Amino acid sequence: MDLNKIVKEFAETYDFLQQMDIEMVENTDFDLKNYLKINNTKFICIDTYTDKVEISIGKIIIDIDSYDENDWYSIDKNIFIRINIEDFPNEYSLINEIVKECKKNDLI
Repeated sequence: MDLNKIVKEFAETYDFLQQMDIEMVENTDFDLKNYLKINNTKFICIDTYTDKVEISIGKIIIDIDSYDENDWYSIDKNIFIRINIEDFPNEYSLINEIVKECKKNDLI
């Protein structure tokens, strides 16, 4: 099962950000417009842990901290759904679960 392909196709079909989109904003010169543009945007990404691989789905939250008259912006993920891919024997069942959970959480 090609997880990267599944996530990419889902993101393109339903207009979700992917991890590489988030990293692009984080790794370029700071531009407040870019941060605010992705605020409250839906995302999907693959999270790899030592004992499992999950697909995480939710919305981007831009966190603004003020300190000594300076504002600091960070990108946080508000995760609504975590899907353990080991629970799904094939690509078709995984895609169906992603779509079902996104509909249940009003993301699509």
